[in-house]
Amino acid sequence: MKKLKLIIPFIALLLFSCSDYLDVNETANNPTGDIVPPNLILAAAHSNSYRTVATTMNELGNVWMNNWGANVNSFTGGYNDEYSLEISNTFYNGIWDNIYLNTANYTNIINSTFPNFENHKAIAKIMKSYYFQYLVDLYGDVPYSEAHMSSANLTPAYDDAQTIYRDLYAKLDEAIIEIQNAPATATVVGTEDVIMNGDMTKWIKFANTLKLRILLRQSNLAEVDGATQTYLNEKFAELVASNAQFIGAGESVNINPGYSNAKDAQQNPFYNRWGKTTDGLSDRQSFNFTRASNHAATFLRGLQPGYSAVDNRVGKLYAPIGTTVVGVKQGDAAGSGGTAPTNISSLGTGLVVSAAQNGSIMTSSEALLLQAEAITRSYLVGNADALFNAAITESFTRLGATGAATYEGQISTVPGFGYAASTTLDEKIKAIMIQKWTALNGVHAIESWIEYTRTGYPRTPLAITTQHASKPNRLMYPNSEYIGNSANVPTQTLSDVFTTHVFWDVTAPIVETVESN
Repeated sequence: MKKLKLIIPFIALLLFSCSDYLDVNETANNPTGDIVPPNLILAAAHSNSYRTVATTMNELGNVWMNNWGANVNSFTGGYNDEYSLEISNTFYNGIWDNIYLNTANYTNIINSTFPNFENHKAIAKIMKSYYFQYLVDLYGDVPYSEAHMSSANLTPAYDDAQTIYRDLYAKLDEAIIEIQNAPATATVVGTEDVIMNGDMTKWIKFANTLKLRILLRQSNLAEVDGATQTYLNEKFAELVASNAQFIGAGESVNINPGYSNAKDAQQNPFYNRWGKTTDGLSDRQSFNFTRASNHAATFLRGLQPGYSAVDNRVGKLYAPIGTTVVGVKQGDAAGSGGTAPTNISSLGTGLVVSAAQNGSIMTSSEALLLQAEAITRSYLVGNADALFNAAITESFTRLGATGAATYEGQISTVPGFGYAASTTLDEKIKAIMIQKWTALNGVHAIESWIEYTRTGYPRTPLAITTQHASKPNRLMYPNSEYIGNSANVPTQTLSDVFTTHVFWDVTAPIVETVESN
């Protein structure tokens, strides 16, 4: 990791909220569900869990998908570990530690003995499924059925990843039914819901969209495993029969518990990492460190061989140097030791907006592209091309970029880039994944990396300094598990992240190109 990376103190993860009454968030060994009602836990559960998605997970995805490089003109040793791919059980261990810890709040809500909180419990099931899918996608088998049991079980067993996936889907089904059948006595969800503000119809749409993502993660496995194919067919048929509604255009799932510039802890966590200090006078260190990658800059500027579409989102994702976005090759160096440009574009105004900006749980672009893929694979019926273009338009709108229609026209005749011109399944999936990569650039890039491990798209070059020929398939279990749960955590070596897979990952290892000096 970069030498000058900002480290958020662990205690801040436990105490952050935007109002004192939201500061109800204890460790997994000190549950609060029996003494604090769900409505006083929900906001902190949302906020504290999301912080890791916005920062640590997002940063790793942006580096590994070659969106971001380091400001080699001002820093040394930037992203050394991420570039070399020499991964250990201390590499980005905050992803596991913080997600696993903070989701205990959702378990507390689900297990709460307070009456009349059916809707709050349903929301907790949806969000716990959201986060545990990421734990499975990034690590494989994880503690699940025995998770968050406090002193009753300090060394939870690891559950089979596919079994967890099945149960996450079942929990989403349960949540939808609980919302639809909530009794008149159910406590109304209000401002403590800092994601949907109590809009239970939108929670159902989000749950259905998460079901869609869980199913599609297994789509390649279904091609070689009959039982999985049967399972997907059954579940998609249920979605169709129930006339399931999904997150659509203009319905991005955002979080905002009252982000503001009042103090550091109240800034949007992305902005707190890559924006300005609360006095507005100084850029955060990570803003000064993070720069556009050469690959992303040249691709979006239409300079890749065989691809000339100019994507105006480039000037919102990255700050132009004059009128041109300039990137740095991952692993390059400044001065006589390398070829890095003297001036490299920082993050742009479409990403770094303000301390009060919304956080992104799921963009409408991602939701629309999931629906387009489900239709492409013949699991759902609809107009995949229209959804594909709507996702692009939504991404332009979110970033404040213009020219979506022009760009859509440019790629419409290029197989593998425009959906309309793509005739094979592989070309269509490639086009969808390229747009997902672009739409999630900067904001939720870990999703792009997970989708890459599933589909092999988009292909992005490895850093000059890489020590491996392909990208990892997974992360290593963190050191905290080897210390606190040594009897259960699977033994791993560095080679395992390249040779073993999450259960749904059947893509053959991809030998990627390495950026030239």
